[in-house]
Amino acid sequence: MARLRETSSKREFEEIDKVDQKFSKISNEEKCKKILEIDDTIRFAGISTRDGQILAGQYKPGYAPFFDELKTEFSVSKQILFAMENIQGKEKLGQLMYSVIAYENQKRATFALDDGVLLVSFDKSGDENKIINKIIYEVGLG
Repeated sequence: MARLRETSSKREFEEIDKVDQKFSKISNEEKCKKILEIDDTIRFAGISTRDGQILAGQYKPGYAPFFDELKTEFSVSKQILFAMENIQGKEKLGQLMYSVIAYENQKRATFALDDGVLLVSFDKSGDENKIINKIIYEVGLG
């Protein structure tokens, strides 16, 4: 039984690696575009460095930013990641993968990438579990 679980997990990780390798070869702009296409409720997808330098960001047609500057959205995500990465017990919990925050008017998923941050915002009606799973398993950014 343990061997079956180990094999299943190994296969799952191998499939994620294949998606990751394929996805890492496309531009940041294309990554954002692909994320916008995975769910109708997604409003925005953007990628920045951990320092907050914006590499790419796209809004779905018909949506406008809640804030005056795109940089404001990334600064919020950066603060979230910083706070989450500095929690006690990290050695037992492991590295942060993503966080989800629900506001009254929208939801945000912030992903820790090897070299940056992915921010995805979506309507409050969006199913965060479905969106996160699609990003992790279909897009390959988790």
